[in-house]
Amino acid sequence: MSQIVDIPHYTDLKKVETHSQLMKKYYCDDLIVNLRKLYIDDQRDFNLFLKELYIRGISFKGEWNTNLFHKIEYNLYPYIYVEDDKKRFESLSLNMFSLSNLISDHNINSDLFLTICR
Repeated sequence: MSQIVDIPHYTDLKKVETHSQLMKKYYCDDLIVNLRKLYIDDQRDFNLFLKELYIRGISFKGEWNTNLFHKIEYNLYPYIYVEDDKKRFESLSLNMFSLSNLISDHNINSDLFLTICR
């Protein structure tokens, strides 16, 4: 996996997979195989999964870096960190950032979806 993607040092994939259906279902050692299959079988989930990878700061490197699989070129700080669920995600002004469908698209039902830290 480390030859395919860069994962930010603060990301704890075990925690992420606990609170994300897409990461739990599609993120594994066969990531490229999964992405190819997903692109053919379910383009909606394919796009949502890619979006989630980028939201979490995970980017593609080397030969995998293409127009479709981006390398992230921006500063990843500051990042969101939560330790508990108080439903704060419900009050985020996502329309301001053109992310109005983020919560429904990713089935976010807990602040812990945003948990990324070690």
